Amino acid sequence: METLETIISLLEKNHISQKKFLSDIGLNASAMSEWKAGRNQSYFRHIDKIAAYFHVTTDFLLTGEERKLVYLSDDDREMLELYQKLDAKGKVMVKAKGYDELDRLKEELAQQEANGAEK
Repeated sequence: METLETIISLLEKNHISQKKFLSDIGLNASAMSEWKAGRNQSYFRHIDKIAAYFHVTTDFLLTGEERKLVYLSDDDREMLELYQKLDAKGKVMVKAKGYDELDRLKEELAQQEANGAEK
């Protein structure tokens, strides 16, 4: 869905008139007609204001899809920063060690489940 289509869809979904919307964000009443006619795409200059108005992200307005935000703990952030400082060889080594550790944990879990099934 294109940005203008997303804006129009949000107006319809929220039962907001185009006139009210344009007035609320400080644009003249003819802006929507200009946008629809393809004479300008000034909505891109106001994308932050439009996103705030509808309580959506700018990503949603631009792509029609919400981006999932990933929140990192302090430990995760530290590990990511360290990883980013590594050269290519170091990154390969970290990945290999990580996969080795995951394999070890899978084996440990499988053994625990097998011991639990025996009881």
